[in-house]
Amino acid sequence: MGMALKADLLSLFEDDRKMKNIRFQEVFHLIDSNKSLLNEHISQQFESLKALTRAFVNKEIAERTSGDNSILAQVNKRLDGFDAVFESKIKEDIREITKDLKDKLANFDETIKSVIDPKIEDTVKIFDLKLDEQKRRIDQTEIKGLVSELVDNVSQGSVDGKLEEALQAVTKSVSAL
Repeated sequence: MGMALKADLLSLFEDDRKMKNIRFQEVFHLIDSNKSLLNEHISQQFESLKALTRAFVNKEIAERTSGDNSILAQVNKRLDGFDAVFESKIKEDIREITKDLKDKLANFDETIKSVIDPKIEDTVKIFDLKLDEQKRRIDQTEIKGLVSELVDNVSQGSVDGKLEEALQAVTKSVSAL
């Protein structure tokens, strides 16, 4: 009986240990499954939070883009206004400058005609008179000599002086413009 009791007690202890191990296994399994469920829930929450954050960031980007576009539209309108003002001002200045240049060119032409034309005519008249005078006095051979002398004079002397005077007058009128 002592042995049977000992065997019964040992079997009870053994059964109790097995039951405790089974309970521990069940508790461990429940803890492990709870842990995996919690991890899955955390990852779902993280993914949800990440999606919400992306949505929020995209919304912010859309709002900022809209704001930026409205600011750019206003700036472009103002720049177009400035462009129109500058363009009209430039066109007006170009018209004024063109008119002034045309007037100065007309004055310059008149000055050249009034200064050079009379002096050239005077020079031609002087040479014509000298030529006529000389024709009366001498024959054709002497006329040829006088003409060459006259051409030498024209290229060196009196015409140069008158042309210089005319060019100086033109230079003064050009510098006055």
